[in-house]
Order: sequence, then C-alpha cells, then structure tokens
Amino acid sequence: MADTAPFSVTLLRYPRRDGVYSVLPDAVIVHDRYQNRHVRLDAFGAELWLRIDGMTTLYDIAVEIAVSAALPIEEVARSASAMIGALSAEGILYVELEPQPLPYHLTMPLDEQDPYRAAASMRAEGWF
Repeated sequence: MADTAPFSVTLLRYPRRDGVYSVLPDAVIVHDRYQNRHVRLDAFGAELWLRIDGMTTLYDIAVEIAVSAALPIEEVARSASAMIGALSAEGILYVELEPQPLPYHLTMPLDEQDPYRAAASMRAEGWF
C-alpha cells in the first residue's frame, strides 16, 4: 500500500451505505432517513457511492477509481478518505471493521428494486 498514514485507519475499513438512493443523469441523490432530506453527491462522491458494497475496503475502492481514471492512487485515496468523512458526517454512510454485504434495499438504486423485497429488507434492518 502507498504511504497513506494519516488516512490509513479509514482506508482499511469497509464503507457501508445508510441511505436509499437514485441515480440521475448528472448526479446521485441519497435519502437521509434520519433527517428526512436528500443529499446530492458531486461526481467523485457519486463514483465512490456506486462502488460501495460493504465487502470492499475504501483503499481498494480508491485504487479502482484511480486506475479507471488514470490518477495517482495516493491522491484518490486522500480524496476518498475525506469524502467518506463528509458522507459519514451527513449521516448517509458509516464504516465497519469487517466486511458485510449490504442489505437488499441498499444494493441498487431505489427505482430498480422490487418494492416488496425492499420493504422486507428495510423492515429486517429496523428501518420501520
């Protein structure tokens, strides 16, 4: 791994979505269930969000983005760590120490989900 000392703790953890989302032509919109509001992600935040699966470390996600965009890994890793902090502060994401698959309702955009399966998943996760 590259020298990412100030960000190493976050980079080695597993980000997890905590909000249903929609993909628009120019953005990703995430519903913050705690404050009943929507958060519009910028291009980098959207790219990061769409790669979160609960099973991949933030560092590995940053490497994927860096490679696909031909950017320096260290730069993308720093930006990813900062973005995860911002999304966590917004209340729409958190990080775990161990990998764990996302529940059904967080695996894909809301408009692609089976509504009955999504409701059952939300209920199982204590959303209502």
